[in-house]
This record gives sequence, structure tokens and C-alpha cells, in this order.
Amino acid sequence: MKKYIFSILLVVCSIKLSAQQLPIFTQSQINSFLINPAYAGESDWANVFLHTRNMWAGMPDAPQQYYLTADGMMPNPKIGLGITAYANAEPIIRNTGALVTYRYKLRLADEHFLSGGISAGFIQNRLAFDKAIVSDDSELSDFKGDWSSFNFDFNLGLLYQFR
Repeated sequence: MKKYIFSILLVVCSIKLSAQQLPIFTQSQINSFLINPAYAGESDWANVFLHTRNMWAGMPDAPQQYYLTADGMMPNPKIGLGITAYANAEPIIRNTGALVTYRYKLRLADEHFLSGGISAGFIQNRLAFDKAIVSDDSELSDFKGDWSSFNFDFNLGLLYQFR
């Protein structure tokens, strides 16, 4: 009996729950540049993607996401450049940002490559407290109007390729 209880306890303790939205990763199957700056300029041609996503269709104030990415290889095939602009709109939270990306590719050996990418830009986070729906208005007594923050955004990525 102790073995069964220990086994059940072990399984329950090893389960990890996560409840954060990761909107950008849902589009990575067709645009790898969204999740790793080392993919900038990886193909032999220029790529331009416009992603739009309206979630919870038919619901009022449903979240909306917009991404525009462009990347391409420079005349020197070791160098790739890219840009990203995005906006996430929800009833209370809004994020807007833009990034510029630089990628450098090294040949490690025959058919072995390592690319490093760096992105830098800005992000503006906004909270609209007046759009919050609460059962008691006193819950928002300390929060009036809008709050906005303008911050630096920075990403690094590595990409190893074989063949």
C-alpha cells in the first residue's frame, strides 16, 4: 500500500502546470524568425510575413495579435538582417514593440554551421484600468485611467545546423 501512495505522490508532485499565454510561439511553424533571431536571413531569399490572429471569435473585446517580420541575407552570406513589429491588444493590456536583428553565421566544419543572432528594440506596455470589469469599484480605487511603460527589448539566439 505504501508503494502505491508513494507512486501517486511522486506523479502528482512531478506535474507542472503553466497558464501563461505565449502568443508569438503559435506562428513559429511557418516563421522561425519569430522565436529565434539567429534565423534572420537564413534562407537564400527575403522573407516578409504578416501574421494576424483574432482569438475567441465572436466574443466582445477578444484578444488580437499582429506581427510583421521581414528578414533576408546580405550580399555576404554570413550576415542576415531582420525587423519585427508587433502589437497585442486585449481589453486591459496592450503591448506594442519593434526589433532590429543582426545574424552572423560561422562554418564550424564541413556541413556544420553555428549562427548567432541579436535583436534590440523597444516595447511599450499599457494597462487601461478603466476597461476592467470588477464587482466592487473599490478594488480599483488606487488604479485610475491608463498606465504606460516604455522599455528596451533585447533578444539573443543561437542556431546549430548540420547539413
